[in-house]
Amino acid sequence: MKKISVILAFVMVLSLFAALGFTVSAAGEEVPKLVHEPATITVNQGSKAVLKTVASGKNLHFSWIATVDPKGTFDLSKAAGVKALEALDGSGKMKVSMKTYQSGTDEYTAELIIDGVIDTNYGIACVCTVANDAGYKATDEAFIFTAYDAPKQAEVDLVAELDVRIGKLIKLACNVYPADDENVEIEYHWYCTPDGNKSNGVLIEDEDYSVLVVDTSAGGLYFYYCTFYIVKNNSGYFYESGVTMIRLHEPEIEVTYSESDVTLDIGQSKTLKANVAINPEKDKEGDYSIDYQWYKGNNNIVGTFTKIKGANTDTLEVTGAESAAKVYYFCEVTFTTMESHTFSNMSSDAPIVVVRSTGEKNAEITQMPKDVKVKENETATFSVKAVNAKSYEWYMDKPGGKTEKPFKPVKLENGKNGVVSGADGSTLKIKASKDIDGYFFYCSVYGSNGKYVTSTAATLEVIPDVKLPVQPTITEQPKSVTATVGEDVKLSIKGANTDGGTLVYRWYISDTDNYPDIRAIDDAEEAEYSPDNKAAGVKYYCCAVWNVLGEYEDGPVYSDFAKVEFKEAETTPEQTETNTETETETEETTKPAESETETETEPAATESAPATDTEKTPGPTTNDNPNKTLLIVLCVIICVLVTALIVIGIVVLVKSGKKK
Repeated sequence: MKKISVILAFVMVLSLFAALGFTVSAAGEEVPKLVHEPATITVNQGSKAVLKTVASGKNLHFSWIATVDPKGTFDLSKAAGVKALEALDGSGKMKVSMKTYQSGTDEYTAELIIDGVIDTNYGIACVCTVANDAGYKATDEAFIFTAYDAPKQAEVDLVAELDVRIGKLIKLACNVYPADDENVEIEYHWYCTPDGNKSNGVLIEDEDYSVLVVDTSAGGLYFYYCTFYIVKNNSGYFYESGVTMIRLHEPEIEVTYSESDVTLDIGQSKTLKANVAINPEKDKEGDYSIDYQWYKGNNNIVGTFTKIKGANTDTLEVTGAESAAKVYYFCEVTFTTMESHTFSNMSSDAPIVVVRSTGEKNAEITQMPKDVKVKENETATFSVKAVNAKSYEWYMDKPGGKTEKPFKPVKLENGKNGVVSGADGSTLKIKASKDIDGYFFYCSVYGSNGKYVTSTAATLEVIPDVKLPVQPTITEQPKSVTATVGEDVKLSIKGANTDGGTLVYRWYISDTDNYPDIRAIDDAEEAEYSPDNKAAGVKYYCCAVWNVLGEYEDGPVYSDFAKVEFKEAETTPEQTETNTETETETEETTKPAESETETETEPAATESAPATDTEKTPGPTTNDNPNKTLLIVLCVIICVLVTALIVIGIVVLVKSGKKK
């Protein structure tokens, strides 16, 4: 009976959406995804029963269909269906309503509410369908059963769909939330079904807890659901979750190459790069690693390729062979998850790279043409050097020609455009005229493989037919010197020329003997130069010489560096002693006249004078230590005064004795 009702409900759903014009897929939208399906419940007769469907997507529409055996099937999206279901209650107390609201970002909840639910013997089977323009999905049947003294309805959550990489840990939880005022126990039983149909469900032994750990070792589709009993007063009341569909997939490793078809000449190289994308990107969660291994083969069958030793990065350099050949290359990429599960892109239809060797050598330019400056009506010569060259083509282009549209360089031919010879050779000779002054010249060199390489462009400068200066020479280099600060130093240089031109000089200074560091010295434009002698230190000087003849010049030619070092003047011991003697003499000269008389009368007093000690011990000059000099002078004066007082006392005593 239950199976028949499911079929009838499914037919009703298809009929409903056919009438509404829904299609299986549409551009710009995705088919809705079921998040939670309604659960089978057992409630007290006459109470309220609520079934919930949660789905995510854009522009969602929900519809409910109820089946009561044997009363029939009721389309609750129509008012007539709602009234017909409510009419099953002869008392008129049962009321049916529906509510839809947004419960998250792009997530919506649809509720079927039956107030005053009646006992229908087989229960009320309900199916919810959610749809948008991209398609639709229908939930499993959920039944509303009634029983005497059943507890208040519990909330039930079990995820409806999962898409997970194989090897990832999955804990499937059937979350049951009894009413707050109900003191109950819950008994769980998990089932699996091969096709999502509960009638084919098989009990999973020993899985009697709310959480089921799913075996994720192999890819494929798996279906699980949980039945449980809410036990109240030693009676069990039946509940059953919807079916959870789990898709276990292997990550798709997409490898593309920087180039898929490469042609190389002998010795020519190219770097291949393997670009890797893991789909879906979410499979790279946590710690993971990506490893590379390159293979090559003589055909396009990956399984027959040979591993290239040491080629373990995302790039591989390939080189053109000595003979014509075709080689196929493939990069195996291994993706290892944090759970140590590995996935590879190795398959017979994996993309490959074809490398074709021509067996020929391309031309290679080893020396580019250089700018040329010649007199008017003389012959200008441009040259290139190349290896593996088969032929040459010279081109001429006017200034700014590369910015013009279209770009039209002139291919040169012998005997035309002033070409003297070599328009098809490695050396081009062309007559210089004012008309081609400033023009560019370059050469395309062809190899035996028919390919060509182009040189850089060289410029022709045509100057009037006048006498040009020759490069000057330096006949006498400036010399290094060491001197005392304040001492005059003169650097000089001698230049020479052979054409009667005027030599021009300019001096430069630097902190090192390194030419890139030199700085020009203002107003130092003579053959001689006197460096600044005011401070101690080392500087390096050099001079540039030009030869000027009329409106033209040649140079500069730079001299060698001259090292100039200024040192502070040193004070010698002899100079210090001389200064001390001079100081002593000055002190003696400044003594009072009485000291001479006293010295004759009392020699001992003179011997004790500090001036004599000063003469014996060399020391700093008065200017070096003025305080010490002042002390010495004061000591001398005091000694003189004491000596004078003694002499006066002796004279007084002598006179007193004579009187007596």
